[in-house]
Amino acid sequence: MRKIAYLFIVIVAMSCNSICQLENLSVYKCERVGEIAPSYLIIKGGALKQCDLVSPSLGYGTLGNYLVKQDTLIFYAQYDYSSNSISVTDSIPNVFIMKDDCLLHIMNDSIWGKHENLYRRIK
Repeated sequence: MRKIAYLFIVIVAMSCNSICQLENLSVYKCERVGEIAPSYLIIKGGALKQCDLVSPSLGYGTLGNYLVKQDTLIFYAQYDYSSNSISVTDSIPNVFIMKDDCLLHIMNDSIWGKHENLYRRIK
């Protein structure tokens, strides 16, 4: 568990440079019903527009860039990582609908069917 927490802190710290300030960082927690391990969406502002979808208690995550169009945030995944590996990913973009301090992630895939995840901003 300590290794996972350390990895989480290192990723956040390394993605911010000396001119990055905390107000450019937004953290959202997934509100899935019955979820055992919480997941988080970390949005880092600035020129790089980085985004990290991470489940620290399970020890894995996805790092990529994002684009905002009107009320939609589109997350383009680039890397999948775990506590002992990192690999390039070529998954389809994740689309989040933005409303107030929430992001609604709607997915429709062949494995799970249509399902929604609600991410609430941590204040």
